[in-house]
Amino acid sequence: MIPKRTQALGAYIQSCVRAQGLRQMDAAKSIGVNQSQFSRWCTGHERPNAHRLRQLAGQLDGFWYTQAVGLVAMALGPEVKRKYGLIGMSSWSP
Repeated sequence: MIPKRTQALGAYIQSCVRAQGLRQMDAAKSIGVNQSQFSRWCTGHERPNAHRLRQLAGQLDGFWYTQAVGLVAMALGPEVKRKYGLIGMSSWSP
């Protein structure tokens, strides 16, 4: 079973891709990953690392790195903020 909060990150990524009128394959190519990997992020089966989240923020209109990390933190706990470089980030809620 996929944690609900990880699915929320995937849904957020997918909604930004769709809002920009891209296909997963195009979005994946723009940040240098294959479509299969990108699809796993969109379904919540895996999550991108901090580097990939920053790349997504640079490529997708409406994609906010801090919002994405907030979704990861909700799934994994607030200690994940340190891993993603957001030490001292105030509490975030969707």
